[in-house]
Amino acid sequence: MPFILSWRCSSDTYEYKETRCVTAERCHSLLSVKTELQKERLKWKAFHGKCHYNCPDGFQEDPKNPRNCIICESYCPRKCSGATVQSIGEAMRFSKCNIIVGTLEISVQNPGFSAKAEQFTQAFENIREITGALLIQFSATFTSLHMFKNLEIIHGNKLINKRYALSVMDLENLQQLFSPEVEQKLQIRNGLVNFQNNNKLCYSRIIQFVKNINLKQNVTDNDISKFSNGDKAICEEIPLPVSVIKNFTFGFTLKWSKFNTSDMDQRKFLGYIVYHKKVDRIDSKLQIDDDRSACGDSWKLKFLPENENENVQDVTCLVEDLDPNTLYAYYVQTKTIHHSGAKNAISKIGFVKTLFDTPEEPRLKRYEALGSSKIVLEWDPPIKTNGKITHYILMWNAKSIGSDNRDPCGMHSAVKKSLSKSIISEGTCAADKGCCKCDGKNNSDHEKTTFKKLNQNNGQMEPEKSALLMQQPTNVKEVTEDVNTSKVRTIRSIVGAKQPKKPKAEIIYPEIYNENITYGIANISSTRVILTGLNHFTEYSIQIRACQDITVPENSCSKQAAFRIVQTQPIPENDIIDLNSIKVFPYIVNGTEQGDSRVISLKIPADPNGVILGFKFKIWRKNEEKTHAERCITKKNLYIIMEFWYLD
Repeated sequence: MPFILSWRCSSDTYEYKETRCVTAERCHSLLSVKTELQKERLKWKAFHGKCHYNCPDGFQEDPKNPRNCIICESYCPRKCSGATVQSIGEAMRFSKCNIIVGTLEISVQNPGFSAKAEQFTQAFENIREITGALLIQFSATFTSLHMFKNLEIIHGNKLINKRYALSVMDLENLQQLFSPEVEQKLQIRNGLVNFQNNNKLCYSRIIQFVKNINLKQNVTDNDISKFSNGDKAICEEIPLPVSVIKNFTFGFTLKWSKFNTSDMDQRKFLGYIVYHKKVDRIDSKLQIDDDRSACGDSWKLKFLPENENENVQDVTCLVEDLDPNTLYAYYVQTKTIHHSGAKNAISKIGFVKTLFDTPEEPRLKRYEALGSSKIVLEWDPPIKTNGKITHYILMWNAKSIGSDNRDPCGMHSAVKKSLSKSIISEGTCAADKGCCKCDGKNNSDHEKTTFKKLNQNNGQMEPEKSALLMQQPTNVKEVTEDVNTSKVRTIRSIVGAKQPKKPKAEIIYPEIYNENITYGIANISSTRVILTGLNHFTEYSIQIRACQDITVPENSCSKQAAFRIVQTQPIPENDIIDLNSIKVFPYIVNGTEQGDSRVISLKIPADPNGVILGFKFKIWRKNEEKTHAERCITKKNLYIIMEFWYLD
């Protein structure tokens, strides 16, 4: 673990550049700092445990003592010196400025400029006051001045050409000025306005702006030209009512009345442009020209040509290829060639939300067994919810154990040969060396003889004969050294089973108890759960589907499910054969005990960890060394009557 040094200055010192502590006297003696946007040099201040030339948030420099900070009454104005802005990089230096000291000149002339309108909004939206003048010229990218969202005062302490506090010139794509909210409170305290060579900015719009800001001084045609402003614009606009008649998961349909072109040259009317864009919320203050420039537009458009059929009174347009469950703003505008008497129609901004669509499947990120009866699950919501996800359908099903035809003993097992030929098949004998030909008698008689003898002895056998079978392991470690990786569950693989991981203590996992053991279904609102009450050492198929709010008519659940197969842990003791249940009896055929054969009985585990495929064992004489090879018998070749084995 890395060593982290933590330190703090004493109460009578101040942190300087996060490197050392200095006294107030030392802090005040540091040379003043001149920043890029502030002409006056800033004094160092020992304040609130820091030695810095800027005051912390919520404080401003004390006008009476530049080495001290005072709390702000409303907001903390940050002053920046005026400058000329020729790129978005230079503009971003003003992103935290509230008061521009001097004149702000904006002239973005780079024809290859590709900055988005939102970036200029971020750069200028915090400016509230300009002590000098505002000059905007030769910036073809601007279609409006909506980037000044909070401009309140242009003082005009220093004027352009000794006359203008606001000058807007040669903006060839400018169509709108400030937003209505800004125009209602904007003050020009000294100087006039100047508008020249703005081809798409209507003269009437400029005059309305002058009235809105209550400019009392006389404004002449030399200040606002009637001929160079709006000469390429269609300035007569009429309202165009538009409504949504249908919405879908992929879009919506708009409807409006056909545009009346009877009092204009109908040949100049081209059709309609339908605009739309994603929005976070319904905003009554949203303007068409917000975050818009000639180089980039946040609105997407669809052109709808004019329908020349005179019988059509209403126009409809399907806006498609949209995202489900998404809010969109829209408006419609006519497209007309500029000519004498031309007019346009434009609608208000409307809002519509697309419908829910089928969600994608959730994403499983944790799925593991916690012991022999629990499975922990954790997942993330779908990447595309396509609606409001309120719950999940969780399904689990134990895979059927059934029968398994695999041979755990191999094709050349001596036990298999012996059992299959001398016990299972009648009329044959084992092919082992020294085996004689069968006498043709029905070997089924030996069953009755054997059980008769067992009943007489009450299931008991002499100790010296029962000791021939096996000895109980005395060292578990020896048994577990060679872990068997096959499906045959032995003590080796069970004792060496990996211990389950526990969930982090700080995370709460709701639990679902599985009453049925083999399968179940549940609705759950969280994204994590523990299934409990499951069967041990059992594979469960897990399916999780994401579902939407059922109060919405078009709600649905994901078609595809997150799917995994998880196996619960085994219970080791369930596979251990009780040595007390192992008994050895003589093998009697036709009343004659077979000296080279024995009958072994034992209690098969009642609830093993999975399917029992077979058994492995060793047999040796009591006084012999344990050098005999391990022998194996498959379950299907086991001749069992009332849980007794017959081995030779």
